[in-house]
Amino acid sequence: MTEARGLRSIALRSLLFTFLLPGTIGGYLPLSILHTTGAPLAAAPVWRWLGLIPLLLGLATYVWCVADFALAGRGTPAPIDPPKVLVVRGLYRVTRNPMYVGVLSVIAGESWLFGSAPLVFYTFVVFACFHCFVIGYEEPTLRRSFGGAYQRYCAAVPRWLPRLRRHGASLVVIVAAGFVLACGDRAASPPPAAPSSAQGTNESAPPTPPPQAGPKLAYLREQVGKYPRDIQLFDTEPLHARLVALLADQYPILVESFGTQGPLSADGAVLYTIGNKPHAAGDDQAILLIDVDRNVINVKLMNAEEMRDFRERNEAVEVPGDVQTTIANWEELGNDDE
Repeated sequence: MTEARGLRSIALRSLLFTFLLPGTIGGYLPLSILHTTGAPLAAAPVWRWLGLIPLLLGLATYVWCVADFALAGRGTPAPIDPPKVLVVRGLYRVTRNPMYVGVLSVIAGESWLFGSAPLVFYTFVVFACFHCFVIGYEEPTLRRSFGGAYQRYCAAVPRWLPRLRRHGASLVVIVAAGFVLACGDRAASPPPAAPSSAQGTNESAPPTPPPQAGPKLAYLREQVGKYPRDIQLFDTEPLHARLVALLADQYPILVESFGTQGPLSADGAVLYTIGNKPHAAGDDQAILLIDVDRNVINVKLMNAEEMRDFRERNEAVEVPGDVQTTIANWEELGNDDE
């Protein structure tokens, strides 16, 4: 009866730890990354569903290891409540850290399933953290706790990957190729063609392709807080080429309007900077807005008479509060002139 109560207590503590740490690392954070970056599953090709295999194997591995910790080690996965006996059975006979391997397998399966490159990068970050924790804390602690028994165990069992006697390199290549294909699928797949609007004729007109987005501008996040002139903002590519394409013969006016300028600022996903033409009493101003998540540029050119709005793909960028204030001040100045 006492032993049963003890096992129930260990099971509850293990469950609590699983929700707090492995559940966060392998569940909540990956889902947050997928929500932020966007990774639709509905249109995924059939072979991407193979990502369920490492995902489910990882879950099974974790549950098996937790059970061995409870039954053989009389402890939990939590570092503050570890097994009291060295666990060397089950999956611990082929790798010293199967529980970590199981969590990594879950994240890798999610990366494959959703074709998410950011999640692949996250997998490597988690592995690096696990590795540092294992060699920096866990292994020295186990050596102090179990002495020679742990030393002999380390000599017999590898830290991470089992010793694959046959076809080990081929397996690694196959898994790596699967991740590359899964992540490349979303970037390379063309958008579905729009249905033809022609009806009642034998021939349908080809759909007009939507305007294409230019090269991504996420690199500009690193320049937040710096002044355009200091980083030669308008001369950097691909921003320069996209501004010229958007503004055409109005591009020189944009540059002239940044004689006096504010730093590149950020409001969520929107980067912006505001410029004024020197000695223009606030009439000639320009505002550059960049939504780096949607990869869209807007430019507002203002003079004493009007404000002209230039939008890539005719998509509006959300206007931050500072920019709204600038526009309101410009409008008030125009009303005063009247």
